[in-house]
Amino acid sequence: MTAKWRILAVDDEPDVRLIIRSTLEPKYEVVEAHDGLDALEKIERYQPDFVLMDVMMPLMDGFESCAAIRRKEQYKNLPVMFLTALTGKENIKKGYESGADLYLTKPFEPSRLLRNVDLFFEGNEVPEKPRRYSIEQIKDAEKQQKEPLAPGAGEYSSTPAPAAATATPTPEKIPHGQKPRVMIVDDDPEVRDLMDLSLHENYEVVSAVDGMQAIEKLVRYQPDILVLDIMLPRMNGIQLCQSLRANRAFAKMPILICSAKGSVKDQNFAKRVGADDYLVKPFDPPTLREKVGELHKRQGYRVRPKSLQYNQIAAMERRSPRSDVFKVGKEAREERVSGATWLGPVNPKQKPASEPEKKPSPEPAPPKEAPPPPAASGEQTGEPPKKKKRSFFGFRKE
Repeated sequence: MTAKWRILAVDDEPDVRLIIRSTLEPKYEVVEAHDGLDALEKIERYQPDFVLMDVMMPLMDGFESCAAIRRKEQYKNLPVMFLTALTGKENIKKGYESGADLYLTKPFEPSRLLRNVDLFFEGNEVPEKPRRYSIEQIKDAEKQQKEPLAPGAGEYSSTPAPAAATATPTPEKIPHGQKPRVMIVDDDPEVRDLMDLSLHENYEVVSAVDGMQAIEKLVRYQPDILVLDIMLPRMNGIQLCQSLRANRAFAKMPILICSAKGSVKDQNFAKRVGADDYLVKPFDPPTLREKVGELHKRQGYRVRPKSLQYNQIAAMERRSPRSDVFKVGKEAREERVSGATWLGPVNPKQKPASEPEKKPSPEPAPPKEAPPPPAASGEQTGEPPKKKKRSFFGFRKE
């Protein structure tokens, strides 16, 4: 191979990334990512031949990031090497089960790291592939702070990121026939269904059940607006919001927090970490539609090009698009949504109004007593059985 192999170094410590770069750069092209979300977002654009990844990273650790890489068909054979302080057989086993090809522990000698990478490329046939950008073009785009066309997209925008303006610019017009894509992140299926019903007329609605699943789907589905709960399993909404704002591809994505935590302190804190607006549960669908609609008018909003069409996402999620599922009249849909309000989970003890009251079944008759067993031979009827006495060797009859 005439060109150098390209290595993606993923570590949340800048000093470690600097050591990796200075060690490998004389022989390889080195590009960087600071966490799992950043790696998943950049992998399509950087097109690395090898991934060198830490395990203990905030929010999405290396095991989860590697598993997410392997779930993409085009990256099933991409070499991944863990470089981590986690030792022990269980951690090493978990690393290989998540899809790693190599496992190297910290602290490490730079010469040892270089030797392991060299041996891998010498002993394995890594297919040569054409690249969209040279390493010089990538460095130039990063220096000019060019934005990708969409999160997870392989293309950069043709213009650098605009500087902060004093006046609020007019929002970009939505292309004709293209709906904005909204991602709902909530662990309650009833909340997701209500939001889907409220928004599906004017938006393409996708969803995730927790913060970790949201990270993977954000890169793959490329939403334009995010509706996010705070109290989520595995990664809460505040952590996810902070991570998105630290990533250039998601820094300007409109984020609406929808949570039952409705104090002024909670709302102000969410806006400080990056949320654009806040909606308190319980909510009604018209207010949700109004809040999402207001995000269109915010600075920097635009509907970006998508790698996957909505029907392709529906097929991947093993469900039909919303327009095919709800084959009822428009009036019935509007009536169903307009009068609905999220009030929390249904009380399981409360009976639906349409359900007829069930009469209690009659109690079963008590069982009849079984007749006494027949007397044994040699035993008079009604005579109590002879007691058994226990001896040293067991039981014997008296």
